[in-house]
Amino acid sequence: MSEVKTRKPKQNKAHAATITNPHDSRNHEILNAYSNTAKDLRAMLHNHISKEKQEYVEFQHSHQLNYTNLVREFVCSFCSLLITRVNGEYSMLLIIGKEAYQQGSGLSSNALLRLAFKHTMQANTKIMIENCLDIKFCSSAYDYFKRRMSEFEQ
Repeated sequence: MSEVKTRKPKQNKAHAATITNPHDSRNHEILNAYSNTAKDLRAMLHNHISKEKQEYVEFQHSHQLNYTNLVREFVCSFCSLLITRVNGEYSMLLIIGKEAYQQGSGLSSNALLRLAFKHTMQANTKIMIENCLDIKFCSSAYDYFKRRMSEFEQ
């Protein structure tokens, strides 16, 4: 009588499926770019701006607030850096006021642009986020800064 060997089929082990937001890795990379840009903006404030204009305020908004699409804000007298959220996807907005390119300010709008591009360019990020950045110019970043400072102090 011959011996018959049988092999048990491999059983698939059930793994708990983790459902994640499809934007999570991109959002994380955008938050890193925001943090690095804000860090460099703080350094720029201390190195190039007179003492009386070195103030800034940062906000981290709660995800539970349904009335705002703001996630984070860095606001100073010449620019604002914002992270916004639309349908779960983050984007970064740099608003440059005329104060950044007025003569004698000690900085330029070009320096601000290079700073934002430096931290969002593909060579410096794990995934492509270059298209997350929007740039706007406004007549006065200082007015927005004063308003946000007064809200912060309340």
